[in-house]
Amino acid sequence: MTTPRMPKRSARAAATTLLATILLAASCSQSGDDTAGEATSSDGELALFDASVVHEISVSFDEDDYDELIETYSETGEKISIVA
Repeated sequence: MTTPRMPKRSARAAATTLLATILLAASCSQSGDDTAGEATSSDGELALFDASVVHEISVSFDEDDYDELIETYSETGEKISIVA
């Protein structure tokens, strides 16, 4: 009794898809070590430029000032600044 075989092209495509799925899953997984916000430099300060730390940055500004900034640039090409 013989078992049906997959054509080489289908087997290769299946293997490629499986490998891509495994790599994607591995890159999305989290090691149990949650270091977000905990990395420090040698002097005990938060390591701002540590690539292993996720930083959250928020910027707030007056919406009317922003609208004026966009309007001025659109009309004259002049770049003005606003306080954030």
